Amino acid sequence: FTKLFGYSPEEAIGNTTRMLRSRYSTDELYRAMWNSVNSRGEWKGEIINKTKDGSDIPIWLSITPVIHKGQKIGYMGIELDMREKKELERRAIEAERLAAVGKMSSQVAHEVRNPLSSISLNVELLRDELQSLESAINPADSSKLKEAHALLRAIEKEVDRLAEIAGD
Repeated sequence: FTKLFGYSPEEAIGNTTRMLRSRYSTDELYRAMWNSVNSRGEWKGEIINKTKDGSDIPIWLSITPVIHKGQKIGYMGIELDMREKKELERRAIEAERLAAVGKMSSQVAHEVRNPLSSISLNVELLRDELQSLESAINPADSSKLKEAHALLRAIEKEVDRLAEIAGD
């Protein structure tokens, strides 16, 4: 108790568990908890308690009455620190999230690469067509031919850039 919550034995002895109540513990929770302890003889569940310095700690709590000679003389609570478990759960959720993002990224990259390959192939075919037409074109139209080659180079450059982004 002293290690988990930071209170010395002198500070804890004689106090109630109210000293551990955090902002997450509602009156309804406490009513349900004590109703269960008194009617069923136990309460088990997760709760967030607070330490002496005000930090919140997720706890698995089990409370039972202490009976001596047929009389209830008090209550016993066993509290298990759930911080490590919560951190592992958080990491697992983060890993699942990252795996989903990775899978989605892979699918998007695949879907982008397919049309890029088609565009790249068609650019090569257009370049071949232009080269075969160069001899048949009027020299006065050569500037249009140069412009067509420049446009094809620009398309190839952008296709290569997109392919690199998809690969990354």
